[in-house]
Amino acid sequence: MASTNYVSSDEYKQQKALEEARKAGKIPAQLDEEGKEINPHMPQYITKAPWYLNQNAPSMKHQYFFKQTNDASEEFYARGQKGYQATKYRKGACTNCGAITHQAKDCCERPRKLGAKYTNQNIAADDIIKDIKFTYDSKRHNWNGFDPDDYMEIVKEKEKIEEIRKREQEKQLEKADAESNYDDGTREKDEKAGQVKISSEQSRQQPTPHLRIREDKAKYLRNLSEDSATFISKNRSMRENPTPNDPNSDFKGENALRMTGGAVEFIKQEYFAWQAAEKQGLDLSSIANPTLTEKVYREMKNKESTLRDKNMQKVFVQYGGEEHFEGDMDLILGQTEKYAEYAPDGTQLDIYNHKRSKYAEDIYINNHTSVWGSWFNDYLGWGYACCHSNTKSSTCQGEKGIKEAVTREFLAKKQLEEDLKKAKESGELEKKEQQKKAQEKPQFAVPAAKKKTEDVNQKGIGKKEEKINDKKQQKEEVLKAQNPFQWGLPEDEENEQELDQEKVKYYMERMKENKTEERDDRKRKYNSFAADEGYEISREELEAYRLTKKNFDDPMANYQDNDKY
Repeated sequence: MASTNYVSSDEYKQQKALEEARKAGKIPAQLDEEGKEINPHMPQYITKAPWYLNQNAPSMKHQYFFKQTNDASEEFYARGQKGYQATKYRKGACTNCGAITHQAKDCCERPRKLGAKYTNQNIAADDIIKDIKFTYDSKRHNWNGFDPDDYMEIVKEKEKIEEIRKREQEKQLEKADAESNYDDGTREKDEKAGQVKISSEQSRQQPTPHLRIREDKAKYLRNLSEDSATFISKNRSMRENPTPNDPNSDFKGENALRMTGGAVEFIKQEYFAWQAAEKQGLDLSSIANPTLTEKVYREMKNKESTLRDKNMQKVFVQYGGEEHFEGDMDLILGQTEKYAEYAPDGTQLDIYNHKRSKYAEDIYINNHTSVWGSWFNDYLGWGYACCHSNTKSSTCQGEKGIKEAVTREFLAKKQLEEDLKKAKESGELEKKEQQKKAQEKPQFAVPAAKKKTEDVNQKGIGKKEEKINDKKQQKEEVLKAQNPFQWGLPEDEENEQELDQEKVKYYMERMKENKTEERDDRKRKYNSFAADEGYEISREELEAYRLTKKNFDDPMANYQDNDKY
């Protein structure tokens, strides 16, 4: 059924019941158009066909692969082919070349001085035009129209070149065998050129497929347990030992090979393989063919050692000096650059094993098993770790001393708590006495404004300035009479003294009056902002400033209260 048909609730319940029965095997499976059973366990998004297929009967055709027959897949444009070639010019043909399949504006030939229409000679052949309808895939196929038979010519040409190359190589090998003077057709080291030569017979005997020896067991097959060493398939390496419990194992991991010093020898062997492949054309590789590479490398080393011994014997026969190489190698190679000092009697001094300190160390006295200062307690101090004794040079008491140290620590804690209580009680009494003295005898702080006015009057100033100073002096005396509380307390008592609310109100009123007064900077005297000498700001004045200053972050900052404090 199509997925667009409307199904009522009752019909939907019946369909669900049928599906459950088919799944349980109570009812036979549904059949498609061809009579094949449809698996009832398949989900609906597989069994239902898309709406655009208009498939009303149950079927699985929409899941099958539809082979789209493309008639144009075998055909393509006739490249390089020409059609009918006329002998006379035909009406409607190209005026330039004479082909009837295109016009002069679409002609691809060189423009003639006189076209074929006028000369009626060299009429070009007609083009082969095919009306091919490509599909989406065939139109974008990169190899569409490719003829494999055309490529066979290139293959044959390559085969001929390969045959010629092989013949030339065989000629060069035969020529090299004829000119070589080496014994039994093997390679030796060329002392002048420093190259390794191998005869043509040995190079021909090398097997073409370089396979690993079948007797060599693969690394990942040495231990098949889950806890075995991990095998890295990317570089075919196993770093850890796969058989750690087997001491006779011939493979103990790549890490063990690196520790034995074989890595340097492997690098030399790889370098030899590169040189042989580059200079002699041998197919040697430490990875692809390690067995053959190692065998050839060992033979080369043996040849070198024998050749070196022969040369040494020739030198000894001609010049002598063989006795210098037969001495004790420990004496010959016994020289060293290590610094040493000797005593007057010739004995070597041990200058490298210095003592850690000039004092005697690790010397235990009075049966102690630890040194003084090896144990510390917050209440008892330093002592011995073996017996927790705080007395230096005392006799060790062992576990008995440790038990006594616990009681001594408890008593020390108790004594310390009692001393702290006494100190607190005595401190509180002293504070109370200081508060009483501060209330009985306050120390007044006289401002220095009066001194300044007296100094100004003594100088020869004009009458106008004297009148102004007299007015200021009178004003200050009135303010002083209204504020007789300007005194300072000592630093210790100031923190403990409570604020006088009457003083705070008085200073707040003064600050409000100063804010309302209009000030003109032109009438301001020189250094008028400088503080009076000897004048100390009281705590009440600071509190009044804190209460009257405007806090712009406060949401009630713009609220104005006309009531006085």
